[in-house]
Amino acid sequence: MEPHTLVAADAETVRARTWSLPGRVHPLDSHTSTLDLAANNPHHIAEQLLTIDLGRDATIGGSPELAPHLEKLGQ
Repeated sequence: MEPHTLVAADAETVRARTWSLPGRVHPLDSHTSTLDLAANNPHHIAEQLLTIDLGRDATIGGSPELAPHLEKLGQ
């Protein structure tokens, strides 16, 4: 599973927020970037996403298996 997040922030800001994942941040333009995450366990990916301050406008794209884990952990 290789989900990604679309973040409404420049790549430098996202790298600062995800200090452990700087090589996985890719700029799309001066105000938007993506963060690639990879793991075999969707629960682990959900944990990673919920511990990163991506901001209110972040959207998450990935396989459908990720949604229930995000919902459960988000509660």
